[in-house]
Amino acid sequence: MAREFDNVLLGGKNNSKATGKLKVADVGIGWRNSLNGKIVAVPAGDIHKVTWQRCARDYQLRVQQKDGTVSKFDGLPKEMYDTLAPLLKNLYHKTLERKESSVKGWNWGSIEFQGNQMAFNVANHTAFEIPLSEVANTNVPSKHEVTVEFATPETSGESGSKRKAFSEDALVEVRFFVPGVGTQNQVTANEEGVKVFKDKDQEAGDENAEDGQEDGEEPALDGDGAVLSSANLLCETIKAKSDFGGGHGEPVASFENILCLTPRGRFEVELHEEFFRLRGKSHDYKIMYSSIIVLSLLPKPDDLHHMFVIGLDPPLRQGQTRYPFLVFQFEKEEEVELDINMEDATFAEKSAQGLEKSYDGPVYDVVSGIMSALTGKKITEPVTFKSSQGQSGIKCAHKANEAFLYPLEKSILSIPKPPIFLAQSEIAAVTFSRVGQTGGSALKTFEIKFNLRSGPEYTFGSIAREEYEPLESFFRAKKIKVLNEMADATPGYIEDSDGGSENEGGTRKRSRADNVDAFGDEDEDSSEDEDFAPEDESDVGEEFDENYGGSESEGEGGEKKEGDGGNPSDDAGSEEEGQRKEKVVKKSKPSSNKPPPKKKSKTDGPKRGLSAYLFFSNDKRSDVLAENPGMAVPEVSKKLGELWKAISAEDKAKYEEMAAEDKERYEREKADHHASGASKVEDATSAKPRTKKASGEEPAKYKSAEFVDTDSE
Repeated sequence: MAREFDNVLLGGKNNSKATGKLKVADVGIGWRNSLNGKIVAVPAGDIHKVTWQRCARDYQLRVQQKDGTVSKFDGLPKEMYDTLAPLLKNLYHKTLERKESSVKGWNWGSIEFQGNQMAFNVANHTAFEIPLSEVANTNVPSKHEVTVEFATPETSGESGSKRKAFSEDALVEVRFFVPGVGTQNQVTANEEGVKVFKDKDQEAGDENAEDGQEDGEEPALDGDGAVLSSANLLCETIKAKSDFGGGHGEPVASFENILCLTPRGRFEVELHEEFFRLRGKSHDYKIMYSSIIVLSLLPKPDDLHHMFVIGLDPPLRQGQTRYPFLVFQFEKEEEVELDINMEDATFAEKSAQGLEKSYDGPVYDVVSGIMSALTGKKITEPVTFKSSQGQSGIKCAHKANEAFLYPLEKSILSIPKPPIFLAQSEIAAVTFSRVGQTGGSALKTFEIKFNLRSGPEYTFGSIAREEYEPLESFFRAKKIKVLNEMADATPGYIEDSDGGSENEGGTRKRSRADNVDAFGDEDEDSSEDEDFAPEDESDVGEEFDENYGGSESEGEGGEKKEGDGGNPSDDAGSEEEGQRKEKVVKKSKPSSNKPPPKKKSKTDGPKRGLSAYLFFSNDKRSDVLAENPGMAVPEVSKKLGELWKAISAEDKAKYEEMAAEDKERYEREKADHHASGASKVEDATSAKPRTKKASGEEPAKYKSAEFVDTDSE
């Protein structure tokens, strides 16, 4: 007896196109898409367990197969349980179990695996499930943290060949905090010998077999005897059960310690038949060959390395960062020899795409050759373009990053960080320009800007000027519009070839306004302003010091001698009566710059007495030097100090007596020195007598022009 149910959605698909018809018959359970007719069938003999639970769209029928695969059918009304439960019991002898979901919103619980599903349970109720078939990557970024990444949701276009972005939001990453270590009763080894968490059904069977034994509480160990953390076990379990969309088996070829520039790190590269894997210290990626869109092998301009570029769609994700290109760097001289690990039937198929049975040559050539044969993609290499140095690429800068620009036959590629791919068909124009043309360094480099028909502009700078002609010739040969903003002639400027340099390839420019003076006549002679520099500080005193006594050219009373022009107040007819007249002051002769007299040094006093140690040192120094020729002065002093500490009190008394006699001598000479008065020093700070005229009269005070005019009235 078969039953059909309309408007049922296939679980895991949040798209209205996934609506269809569910049919339950004696041969199994089937679902047909109402739009494209796609069928999902579960044979009756493969049904292992059926459950009924609440979901976002009413209720869900979950059918678990014996191989662990779970099929979910959503959108069933609540009252449908009474119809399905007896039907499934009669047809398949399976009980439709009710399963409660956790709606508390807690984020702390436990994880269990059942088939290809990973469930997060809170208080023994499922909070959410993750279908492991949709996992794209997982890694352990820290000691107790596990990151699970999902493939970017995509749908096929009308033709089925082109991809387009999904129109709805989708989950792309989940992070779990997993403390502690795994125990032996939680862990088992899979077919490849990797320690993973047990499946839920396997745990139940093991608990019944152990009958309460406590040996299973011991920590789980790896092959080297190290304790396995729960975070590493969870990561390995997800890898083993999801397999990231690929198959198991030995790699076709593997390469160790390969340097990857983007993303940065060293990886072990494993090439399989349908995918390749990057195994790093903290990240593990599995990339399907179907996501590869570009393969490029580029020689680095240093003649020491080759770079292998792999373009991906969808891009590789590492947290919130996307990597649409993988850039590997190989040493040019490094070689490898290996044999392909592949069955004969598969090799016969791949050999038509260029795969060889064995390889012997440079690593970059072997890796790119095997990758090209397995993916069926041709390798793009530079052909036409050659730089001024004969290289296939040129060194430049993109923003603050160093880059290498490669003009290829149908595209422009910049690597390594960030990789930029520009299809020549999308380039509207290429503009050559210089930045800061007044600077000397700007003449040695230029920048190039790519204007796209749709999208942002890309600018690359710090390109050597020798690369201008090769680049311009290449773009013109590809019929790409070229704009040149590097012309030296600029309106409003004139060329000044006097200060130019042939090495800089240009003439110095100056503004025309710099050659015109303030009156607008460019040819008129102009004289520089002369700054006033007084010859002597006495010039200031002549005008503002009322006690100024006059200069040598003035007579007594401040009046000028004949021939000096007279007093300013005597000028007749030059100014109206009552108007103040300008004062004329004659400068005095500059004073001679004689050095100041030296101070007399004090008379030397008696020489102080020596200590007992100094007498000892003077006595023994010659003996130490004789025993140790070439010894440095500090070492000699150190040696004398050691000898002084080692001598007896009787020997020291001899030198102490000599020191006492020398001290008495010093005191005696000191007393005689003071008695003779030789230690007195003449006072050098006595006041100087006031300067007067030879006649003994006081110098006449100088009267200002205002004072003279007032007296005359």
